[in-house]
Amino acid sequence: MDLMAQIQTKARSNHQEKTVKVGIGLADRKATIDESVKIAEENNYAEVVIFETADELLNALGNNEINGAVRGTLSATDVVKSLRSVFGIDHLMRLACLKLPLADKYIFVAPVGIDEGLNIDQKLEFIKLGNDFIKKLDIEPSIGILASGRPEDRDRSPEIAEALEDADKIVELARGKNIDVDNYGILIEEAVQNCNFIIMPDGVTGNLIFRTLYFLGGAVAIGAPVLNLPKIFIDTSRSKRSYVESIAFASGLVD
Repeated sequence: MDLMAQIQTKARSNHQEKTVKVGIGLADRKATIDESVKIAEENNYAEVVIFETADELLNALGNNEINGAVRGTLSATDVVKSLRSVFGIDHLMRLACLKLPLADKYIFVAPVGIDEGLNIDQKLEFIKLGNDFIKKLDIEPSIGILASGRPEDRDRSPEIAEALEDADKIVELARGKNIDVDNYGILIEEAVQNCNFIIMPDGVTGNLIFRTLYFLGGAVAIGAPVLNLPKIFIDTSRSKRSYVESIAFASGLVD
């Protein structure tokens, strides 16, 4: 079954069994949020509650007033601040899920936050948590890591050499934890062809790739769950064309 169809089916089943409540943030583009809520509720994905501030949305999630949350059009800065405050975490780990129209496949991309994946330890954490999350969707993860050059480019600059060495080290450490990872260097096209979980060189690169695929390449962005939270929070671009898929994703992840 197609992943989106699987998510929609699970959302309907969850909502039918226990009336799932999903919160969504509204800072602007009210018409888009209202239309997304209307379609989600008509499709029985969830009962959707609109919140106008990040603090209200995240406090409701932390207090179990809602089963899951979607960022919607709230400011990323405000949401990150509230997530850290409410849940006591010092960094976020978001895993973006996209459907690529040309390749006709789903891929998971991380890091996609500009301040995420800052070192080897964080990338290993992404690999471990992302690997576990993807398996929960009944998908076998195939993981590729990217760096800023090919292996033969090591002598072109110290920065490229360091990036390639870091990628090799991550592969070695991940395999030591029985998680298979391959280093594709700068060859993103080969990584996407062979893998469904792509580790970007850093969060800025990941954010740029995500925005290029979604805003310019016609990809479908389902949402980016935060992996290191005890609750379900789906991050989204505040410029997203529709939030229906993200609402269904949040509802479908309710255990």
